[in-house]
Amino acid sequence: EEKRKVIEETYEKLLRELQKSKIDGAEFIRLRKQIEELRPLREKKESLNRDLAAHEAQRRKMLAEWEDIKASEYREIQNAAKKVSRKLRDRVRVEVTMAGNRDPLEQLLREVGGNLSAALEQLRSPEQLSLPDFAQRCREGKEALMEHYTLPAGSAERITQADLGLFMRIEELDLPATTKIELNAAPDGDPPTWQTLETLSTGQKATAVLLLLLLESEAPLVVDQPEDDLDNRFIT
Repeated sequence: EEKRKVIEETYEKLLRELQKSKIDGAEFIRLRKQIEELRPLREKKESLNRDLAAHEAQRRKMLAEWEDIKASEYREIQNAAKKVSRKLRDRVRVEVTMAGNRDPLEQLLREVGGNLSAALEQLRSPEQLSLPDFAQRCREGKEALMEHYTLPAGSAERITQADLGLFMRIEELDLPATTKIELNAAPDGDPPTWQTLETLSTGQKATAVLLLLLLESEAPLVVDQPEDDLDNRFIT
């Protein structure tokens, strides 16, 4: 009973002091109660933020490891292409571009909406394109995209205003490597005239493919009337 009386007296004293300061005592106490009720929520928020930071760090680590794996695979393919070019010197050469196929990125960016034709064309230009770097520039804002990727201002602004989830999806894309095969179509003794597979005649295409097939294979290759689809210059 004595303890209760002390509490009531303290409460009354506090109310009088608040009234002297022209503060609504009841409202003050109500707010203090709400603050105390929110304290556990603040602690929970801090805990969730720590968990989020840990997950983001783990994701960055996994993305970096994945980039290393892709780079290692590309180096193996690139070395194989260089080996082919050395063995078929002056006949056929092969060039591999890492992440050369930008179609998956273009399809994803089209979700942004609007006219992005100029921006998409610009993103096809660089021989090497780092998706983690591109996603980071998107997060940094329009100016970063314009500076590092020379995107038009309007397109850069639309992309950077996209949902943050889009930037995460960009980081997780897998852009396939592209391969360019060229045949030296010049007559013997003339300076090399390199033409890509897409621009060759049917006979020249068959010649380039046959040279590649015969390069590494130890198994016999049986072809019925092979000269029908070969460039006459390569038939001996």
